[in-house]
Amino acid sequence: MIDIIIPPHKRVSTLLREMFPLRAKPDPRERSAAPRLRGPCAKRPLFDVLKERILASTFRLETSLSRRRDLSAEERTVLRSLPATRRTYADGERIVEEGTAPDGSCLLVEGMAIRAHRIGRSERVVSALHVAGDFVDLHSFLLSHIDHDIIAVGPCTIDFVAAEHLEAVTRDHSRLARLLWLETLIDAKIHRVWVAARAALPGTQRVGHFICELHARLGAAGLVYAGGFAMPLDQRGVADVLGYSVVHVNHAVRDLRAERLLEWERGRVRLPDPDGLARYSSFDPAYLELRKGAESTE
Repeated sequence: MIDIIIPPHKRVSTLLREMFPLRAKPDPRERSAAPRLRGPCAKRPLFDVLKERILASTFRLETSLSRRRDLSAEERTVLRSLPATRRTYADGERIVEEGTAPDGSCLLVEGMAIRAHRIGRSERVVSALHVAGDFVDLHSFLLSHIDHDIIAVGPCTIDFVAAEHLEAVTRDHSRLARLLWLETLIDAKIHRVWVAARAALPGTQRVGHFICELHARLGAAGLVYAGGFAMPLDQRGVADVLGYSVVHVNHAVRDLRAERLLEWERGRVRLPDPDGLARYSSFDPAYLELRKGAESTE
């Protein structure tokens, strides 16, 4: 885990120069010895990697709340001045551990994270999946202890906001307090829909419903582009989240591919026909409370 203080806002051009500095043209004789990109980014299009890095610099609390409601200039100023500490986590690393006393809440800046429970000696049960722009545990600053783990899914970046700063916002800005409350209510709505979908939908439709939800939530966060989105979860990870066997998810993905409703290759998911998959999976995004037009940025 690495802690850094959030730098001041920078222009995209400045970020690009910092991330990809200009270098002298290499000698053709030395090209074969040049290092190659490795890890999760190695098999992904450069456009995906580049856009995610640029967008990551803009994901703050302001982005999260503006997905739901318009923010005034004063409210944006308050949110931009909210102190936070940025931390990065590796895949599978615990961001928050069950049983700990919270001293703040965390905003997911980049990547994904799960909320997981362990009861007795059973394997972990996933109760939520969070994406960039989500305030993962906003409810926690009012609780005496955390009853679940929050675990990174792939590399992820978190902004930690101390409880005292959140309390000041809710005390001095009533509309922002309601918007923060709304975030926790939407978390609860998503969980209820998960329970209902698991009980009511056949396996293939349930997987399709889950993919549709991710498409809508990532679209609202500005991370749906070129018809799809980066997917740090593999099919085993989806099985873990949904409580299915890996074989079950494999069959569901195969069926959705056969219907030409899903493409999933090299850590990227694409929906050739988002409306068709929504109809097939009985998906209605109303429970996400997204503003009209916020579901996609294609």
